[in-house]
Amino acid sequence: MLIFAFGVVFFRIWEAEDRATAREVTSVARVFENHERAILNEIERYAASNAAYLNTSTLISGPWIKTRFVDDMAREFEHSAAFLLAPDNSLVFENTRDPSLTFPSRIAQIPTVQRSIHEVQTQFTELTAGLPVSEINFAGKLGLLSDIQVVSLDNAVALVSVFAIVPDPGGIPIVAPIPYVLSTVHILDRPHLDLILQNLSLADLNHGETVPAGMNSFPLSGADGQIKGYLYWRPMSQGMAILMATTPMLILFLAVIVLLAITSIRGNAQARQQLAKVADQSRYDADHDSLTDLPRRGHFFEEAERILRDPDRDLTHLIFVEINRLKFINDSWGSSAGDAVVRTVGQRIKSKLDDSHFAGRIGGDEFMILVSDPSEIKEIHAITREYITALNQPILINGTWVEISCRAGVAKFPDHGETIRDLVHAADIALRRSGADLHAAFCVFDSSMDDGLLENRLLRHDLLTAVRNGEMMLYYQPIVRNMGEAPMTVEALLRWNHPTLGILPPGRFLPLAETVGVMPELSEWVLQQAIKDASNWPMEFGVSVNITTSQFLKPGFTTEVRALLSSHGLAATKLTLEITESQLLDQVEDTQAVQENLNKLGVRFALDDFGTGYSSLSYLHLYNFEVLKIDRSFLQGDTFTANKRGLLTTMINIGQVLGMSVVVEGVETEEQRTFLRQTACGYLQGYLFARPMPLADLIAAYHGYDSSPKSVPGAG
Repeated sequence: MLIFAFGVVFFRIWEAEDRATAREVTSVARVFENHERAILNEIERYAASNAAYLNTSTLISGPWIKTRFVDDMAREFEHSAAFLLAPDNSLVFENTRDPSLTFPSRIAQIPTVQRSIHEVQTQFTELTAGLPVSEINFAGKLGLLSDIQVVSLDNAVALVSVFAIVPDPGGIPIVAPIPYVLSTVHILDRPHLDLILQNLSLADLNHGETVPAGMNSFPLSGADGQIKGYLYWRPMSQGMAILMATTPMLILFLAVIVLLAITSIRGNAQARQQLAKVADQSRYDADHDSLTDLPRRGHFFEEAERILRDPDRDLTHLIFVEINRLKFINDSWGSSAGDAVVRTVGQRIKSKLDDSHFAGRIGGDEFMILVSDPSEIKEIHAITREYITALNQPILINGTWVEISCRAGVAKFPDHGETIRDLVHAADIALRRSGADLHAAFCVFDSSMDDGLLENRLLRHDLLTAVRNGEMMLYYQPIVRNMGEAPMTVEALLRWNHPTLGILPPGRFLPLAETVGVMPELSEWVLQQAIKDASNWPMEFGVSVNITTSQFLKPGFTTEVRALLSSHGLAATKLTLEITESQLLDQVEDTQAVQENLNKLGVRFALDDFGTGYSSLSYLHLYNFEVLKIDRSFLQGDTFTANKRGLLTTMINIGQVLGMSVVVEGVETEEQRTFLRQTACGYLQGYLFARPMPLADLIAAYHGYDSSPKSVPGAG
């Protein structure tokens, strides 16, 4: 009986420990998975934002990248290293927090990481392909644009995350088919293992290439299916070891053995309960912001969609709250003060929540509150005003009272949107409108606020066929000698004769042309039409045409210009190509080669808008510009001050010293003209002489003018 009892006990304890081991492995796997999800949730705050997209993909800003991805992310988000990859997978920046680490720059070369980056970029391309800009929104799709995996790095194992830089909540142009990619590296060192251990009811947690005897383990597999190492720990249940130690005294201590068995079983049950609590807490932590304990963006959007689908909630409003000048508070009082402000705002929002209110923190300084069942619009006004009043109370930080200022935008369901995405869009528009009104703490969305966006959508659609429908036209504005009235050349200016909106200036539609991809077609048409017009008019003066850098560096551009001049019979000396200062590229050798080939034909070059870009004198030496155009901004303003006069004189002298023809744009008054004559500036352009005009008006106004001397400046 004793042998039989021992066998039964032995089998039961072995079976219980096996199940306990399985539960421990499952718990570790779940916590490890939640840990990976938490890392992606943290990096999402930095990668998925309109600001991040504008300062990388639209116009890369080194200072902004350093502040956000190096300073802020290093302060708020624990990681070993981070780096940013451009669409061509070149390294934009690298930040290694531990000087002893030498491998982060090689991480992007690991095949499995490369595949993750490629898959994220491919998903971005597929999500944005064929959609108008206004319909591109990545809410609910960010999981497709991110990935995290285990990789081997020298003698270490790390978690490497990748996340596409995308606009969120959106509403801005997507400027490139391939996104920038932000990546973080988390070495599984002792501090990192301790961080994971906090969510486990284990005595210890270690990492190694092999598992020591007597330890439970969880394999860490990479995307290539290979095991990179193991997490191992001492088993919680020691019933079998105790049983084997008491085997020689089985008969005498049978009661003790039975007691130990019962204790072990109870311990396993308690451990299971504890593990369940830890798993629940891990899920909660993944869904909630650690600073305010409010739901994060993803959890808020999921719950908000559920609330909106609830048939018992007829009227629901979304309040979009933003903290004003949070960056100023961070810069003035330190990041701890900024955290205190965010924490206080979150606490104040939570203090006013009830069963009909649901709130979340969706960004660094942004909160959203879903309010259900207000019966009248005046009620949501009162509710919003109560929130703003409560949030705008000063906060005491380190003995100093710091003023807090918040503003809000409000949208109504279903009038302003039938999904949370549409409501966020409308509330964001209202929020921006409240920011434009210094006296408005909040603003309720009105459909008229979206008229400008609707018009842009219509224009984007019409632009696709505008050139082929013959709706584009050129206006011309003369440039005159300072000492005379006859034009020396004319500037070609693009206009759109829209069938319903009339004549539109380039500033109204060229930014949209960039987003819909018709800019190359427009640029080609402008050059062709300007050369054609100049070859047919009876005047002696030539024409100046703005060109983009992509057009200028397009293969075969020199051949294209030569063919156009030849087919229309226009002398190359009558064509001036101008490049704005802000468009100059770093491809010095390519640019110089194209300029040299066109100069050999007789084509001239003008540097336009001088003084508004980098204003680097090196451009005047690196590139062969015959004409220097000074931007009109130096003449604008209520008064023509001494500072403006001195600055203009200096720039004119620079051009003259370098042997360039100097043109000043924007001349509108006799006072300005008199001053420019005193500086001996060669050429002038502006409303004082002529406004831009169609070709027929140009011919009628200047046919028969004597344009000698024949020196022809460029136009801008």
